[in-house]
Amino acid sequence: MATETDFSFAALTGPARRHIRVFQVHQFLDRFAMGLTVAVVALALTDRGMDLFQISLLFGVYSLTTMAMELPFGGLADNIGRKPVFLAAVVASLVSLALFLSTRDFYVLALSFAFIGFGRALRSVTCPLPVLHS
Repeated sequence: MATETDFSFAALTGPARRHIRVFQVHQFLDRFAMGLTVAVVALALTDRGMDLFQISLLFGVYSLTTMAMELPFGGLADNIGRKPVFLAAVVASLVSLALFLSTRDFYVLALSFAFIGFGRALRSVTCPLPVLHS
């Protein structure tokens, strides 16, 4: 059985502390932005002429894309590194935002939601996972 070790943030080197802070800020902004947008996205889509069935289909596209891409992207992150995969996630998120803001067409919005799921799957495989001890 593994023993727990004490962790001291102050004992880390300057670059290690800086990387942790950058990661913490990124995670806060990512979760904060997602929380804000999910709350109003249905209203924005309704304003664009979508009914509840179409809105649910769009969220289904997001969910299915995210689920389908988790495993392949995990291997990708292991092979080419987390940083390039994270940067690809940022690009996918920006593409989804540009598509979402530029159209009222259902199919383009579906593509936007697919890019959101694509970016989400890419981001989730770049986050370090805690080691679980049994």
